[in-house]
Amino acid sequence: MLRPVHEWEQEEAPRLGPLIAKQHEERKIDEKRLDVLRKDAGTSGDSAGQARTEAIELAQKIDEEEILSVPQIATSEPTTEAMGGLLVQNKERIIVASAEADSLDVMLGRYSKKCPNFGIWLVGHSGDHHRVDRRGRAPDHLKRPTLSVGLTVQLEAVRELFSNRQARGRGVIARFLTSAPQSLLGRRKINPKPIPQHLSEHYHLTVHQLLSLPINKFPTYIQLSEPASRLFNEFQEKIEPELARGGHLGDCTDWGAKLCGAVLRIALVLHGLAELGNSAHCAHSAPMVSAETMEAALAWSPYLIDQERIVTGMLGCDPAANTADRVLRWLERTGLEQFSRRDAFTNNRCASVQKVEDIDPALDLLAELGYIRHPHEPDHRGPGRKASPRFDVNPVWREAVPDD
Repeated sequence: MLRPVHEWEQEEAPRLGPLIAKQHEERKIDEKRLDVLRKDAGTSGDSAGQARTEAIELAQKIDEEEILSVPQIATSEPTTEAMGGLLVQNKERIIVASAEADSLDVMLGRYSKKCPNFGIWLVGHSGDHHRVDRRGRAPDHLKRPTLSVGLTVQLEAVRELFSNRQARGRGVIARFLTSAPQSLLGRRKINPKPIPQHLSEHYHLTVHQLLSLPINKFPTYIQLSEPASRLFNEFQEKIEPELARGGHLGDCTDWGAKLCGAVLRIALVLHGLAELGNSAHCAHSAPMVSAETMEAALAWSPYLIDQERIVTGMLGCDPAANTADRVLRWLERTGLEQFSRRDAFTNNRCASVQKVEDIDPALDLLAELGYIRHPHEPDHRGPGRKASPRFDVNPVWREAVPDD
């Protein structure tokens, strides 16, 4: 997937090489000229004042001049400090992409005595201003850093990140969109058909065109069309109640609260691809996101929600999944065919289940996955406390679901 990125970088190196060499040589000449002017300005001759003025102007020119560098927009294992430098050199854009989890280990403090440094990862997601301190020179200021991250790693490789309290508390984990495809081991096709050539060529050309677009000094603001805005507002209204206690996203509010923003980012990516055929639009104007593009972005949300559930459950980070597993083990031990909500609470109390309503997300998850059947409200006649809802246990779940 990164091949066209690396090829573009390699093509840019010889093209920019002469320009970079020229700039560096001119910089050396200006610096020598500045030394001469400083000496002249320090004398008591008639030309001291003029030399002082020229020295100040030349120093300002040197400080403001942007030196070109060979682009390196893809990296795999940068330290936080190195990432800041790469953002400065590459017009505040970079992607961390790897088939290994080394970049996560570095983020968690491999080279800093296990002291995590999440700063650039956080501002790179939100585009906030960030200062990069440099030894021996003035700091560089990132105005709108843009960091993309794409990692394909084993589940165990991210367990430490997902269990890190600082990473969760500062919202690092909530910024990732996760996916855990089902393993094909034992069902893989031998000698599968290759990706169609026309598709590979189209992808290669598209990436090259994107990388070749000019980067404006100021951002381009993309608006939603009225139909797209209406669709997105409806989505927000649908998601918001799910973030409340007992809602479908009520036990992962840190991630769920960023879901709408993630959908907007996906819409912007799809919009950029749709407008790529018109380079003038991409570079200089701000066409609106269409309803069709917004529908395509919104179509990702059910998948993203389900995959977040799967990953956090597999990692043991989802309280609802952990409690649901506890309930299943209880049903397996007792062989119950039916039980009440209060029975489930009484027999599965733990640190995350302190009140009766705390058991509801786990029961909702088990019902959604088909282990139990959602209750009908029991008839309640006469005085006394309302009866606890009862659940039916799927009689075939033990045979249908493997031990793992």
